[in-house]
Amino acid sequence: MLSAQLNSRSKELNSSDEKQYLDAVLHGNQAVLRQIYKNFLPPVTKFIVQSGGRQADALDVFQDALIIIYEKSKSPDFVLTGTFFSYLYGCCRRVWGNKMQKKDNQTASTEGLFHLAASDNIQTLIENQEREKIFVAGFQKLGKDCQKLMTLFFEGHSMEEICEAMGFGSSGYAKKRKFQCKEKLTEFIEAEPGFSELKNKITVPSGDLED
Repeated sequence: MLSAQLNSRSKELNSSDEKQYLDAVLHGNQAVLRQIYKNFLPPVTKFIVQSGGRQADALDVFQDALIIIYEKSKSPDFVLTGTFFSYLYGCCRRVWGNKMQKKDNQTASTEGLFHLAASDNIQTLIENQEREKIFVAGFQKLGKDCQKLMTLFFEGHSMEEICEAMGFGSSGYAKKRKFQCKEKLTEFIEAEPGFSELKNKITVPSGDLED
């Protein structure tokens, strides 16, 4: 069924569409980002709900995946070999799988970027884009090491895996660096224009420092 769905998406999209979607993620094109949410959030939500999650979990996962795509697509070596949807869907599946794997060890039900209620309301979708725009702007101001560390964290990797990927000496130091990067990210986000208007609706995941 998923194969048929991906094939259907592929027929609808061409290479210019794929580039347009990637450019929107990189540069925050609100109109195209709204299309991404409208076209691709529903099938991701269906997958998450059928896998035992909630609509709010689906939105968290979806936004985590967009941040991952944003970070990876900045690399000059990045090549999108399939459709944007298939890559996004694959990222969502990996993020959700990692979250489910860690669920028994977490006190919270999710570590999404933004703790929001999913909605088909257009105004809510617009607000979601504003939250993401503020988050991405803050994320871009982090140093490369912090960006890499936080991306690994958002992907659901354990502290031991992050420690190995970053070349840290211990998982304890990895936890310390994650906390420092998260604090710096929060600082940058709170300094962004428009944050004060959305401050009651946007959160940065604190994570479990004992991961």
